[in-house]
Amino acid sequence: MPFDLLGEKDPRPRVAAAILRNNGDEIHMVQHCRKDGLTYWQLPGGGLYNGEGAEEGVLRELLEETCLQGRVVRWLYSIPYKYGSSTTFLVEIDEGAEAQLGIDPEESERGYRKLIGIAWRPMSEAQESPEVQVMRLCWAICLRYCRDEIPRS
Repeated sequence: MPFDLLGEKDPRPRVAAAILRNNGDEIHMVQHCRKDGLTYWQLPGGGLYNGEGAEEGVLRELLEETCLQGRVVRWLYSIPYKYGSSTTFLVEIDEGAEAQLGIDPEESERGYRKLIGIAWRPMSEAQESPEVQVMRLCWAICLRYCRDEIPRS
């Protein structure tokens, strides 16, 4: 059975863009609203289309949701999520680039506006996103490693 955009019954790989500034203290996020009115923040991202590469997909999702052109710097991590796996990439944008709230192409099928805000959020306040939770852990390990607090083998 192919992926059902509304029911999301089959596995669908997901990608997310981690865009940092201010020495990693802030991360760019998109605010979503569910049909029941619950709002939450996520990294720009979404499901891959059939046959679409992960790096291609993360840049497409970034453009759709924030109107930003990005460049993939590197893969960061992959974590499981309800419909498969979610892969997060470190993405850079041009200095001074201004984000604008984009659209989720699947909104027309849902009958309501899903994307409702974009913002640079302090990493310390972005804990509701599983991607950011893992990102903070990775960032902390990298900082400790760079400060020689973690022995190198």
